[in-house]
Formats: sequence, C-alpha cells, structure tokens
Amino acid sequence: MPLTREQIVGKKLPVPVKAVENTTLGAGLYVRKLPPRDRNLWDKIIGENDGLPLNGDARLFVLLACDEHGNRIFTDGDANYFGDEAGHADAVRIALDVGIELNRVTKAMVDSTKKNLPETGNGSPPSGSPTT
Repeated sequence: MPLTREQIVGKKLPVPVKAVENTTLGAGLYVRKLPPRDRNLWDKIIGENDGLPLNGDARLFVLLACDEHGNRIFTDGDANYFGDEAGHADAVRIALDVGIELNRVTKAMVDSTKKNLPETGNGSPPSGSPTT
C-alpha cells in the first residue's frame, strides 16, 4: 500500500554525510548530500560562465560543509571569506572532491546543466531566476 502525504512529509530521514580528514584545517569536517534546493543551486553555480564562476569553489564549499547531522555550518555569505583565503584553498578542494563523489556529480551532468540553462548572452541565467 502506498504511503500517504502525512507519512512521507512527517518522516525525518537522516542526511547522508561523510567525514573528511582535512590536515589543512588541523581537524576533520563533514560534507553532506545536498537537498534538492541546494542541489539546484549547485547546478546553477556550475553552469555559470561555462564552468565554475568566480568564487565558485567557495560557494559550493559552504553548501557542502555540515555538522554530523547534515546541517550547514556556513552561510552563503561565508563563501567570500573562503574565496579570499589562500590558506583554505586545499581544505576547500578536499571537501569539494568528497562532495562531488557523495552527490554523484559527473562531467556529463555538468555538461547537461550548462546545455539546459537559458541563454542570456553572458553565460548567466536570466535575471529574476530563483537562486535557491
């Protein structure tokens, strides 16, 4: 018998997370499988300007970094800090590599996302497009 809406919506499922050993930070951190809304934002960030846009790595990092329960630990605004800090570059890259694997992002998916974005002439989604 199929589940009802109440059975589905009321059921809190665990967020898949993966511990990342990160010697650059001197400690580990967790990265998470993204919920659909953040996954759509990930696709948008990757699709900008035919690949990662300015500060794209840092923007993706703040979406991925989480606590052991899958709750984000950084805000979107923290991406500016990580984008400007050369000392954190390796930590960001290590977390991104694990996040890409955890979220099963493939080159074909990136290419598909870029192909399906509306054209504006500058590689960006049309103005007024939702960001989250």
